[in-house]
Amino acid sequence: MLFILSKILYIFLNPLIWIVALLLLSIFNKNINLAKYSRISGIILLIVFTNPLLINLALSKWEMPPKAKDTLPLIEVGVVLGGITSTPETFTDQIWLNESSERLVEAFRLLNDKIIRMLIISGGDAGILTKTRSEGVILEGLSLEFFNKKQILSDTLSRNTRENAVEVARILKSENKAEQPILLITSAFHMPRAIRCFEKQGIQIVPFPVDFRTVPITWSPEWLIPSSSALSDWHLLLKEWVGLFVYRLFGYA
Repeated sequence: MLFILSKILYIFLNPLIWIVALLLLSIFNKNINLAKYSRISGIILLIVFTNPLLINLALSKWEMPPKAKDTLPLIEVGVVLGGITSTPETFTDQIWLNESSERLVEAFRLLNDKIIRMLIISGGDAGILTKTRSEGVILEGLSLEFFNKKQILSDTLSRNTRENAVEVARILKSENKAEQPILLITSAFHMPRAIRCFEKQGIQIVPFPVDFRTVPITWSPEWLIPSSSALSDWHLLLKEWVGLFVYRLFGYA
């Protein structure tokens, strides 16, 4: 039930929905004062949430800093979290990777460089209204094109971060590796919530954040130009803030 509610909540955390709702209210509301305040509020939110400088500053405070590979300890098991693909169940000829695919690319590089010896891929079908192919199944198949079966394990059931942690804990126990630390590979904006979920399951974590959304700030007029990507990044960040709050409320993190 919480999974479905979280998906619905995620939709309404989109700042664009707030902006459109306020502007529509300003058009169709017969109360002149309410229409005025709705219009002003909508415009203010539009300016704030499309400003690339503001979201970059917010992300810079939230994302974990990058780690150089040569500073990592030798760890046997790496875990890469899903949220990488969106391949429809009926589409089997290709794999649809999204902008978080750097999670998998860096996981492959870590395995290839022997910084980790085994990779667990964690992710199932997170669809509600439409079915998608399980990420664990898809990405395990892709991984086995480059690595052998001893190097790749997969969780094909988990639908969210909390379930990622639960299923990975189960796999580690079955492999007699529950007492060992793991290298956790996920997007930098997602890492704070992921760490808390995995530690809640008693798993020792060495974080390896990837897929950074923060960029170095050097003065340019572009920082003042409204950006649609800023809206998208605010949506991601609000999801993480609210998600962490809800997880802690339910004792998941």
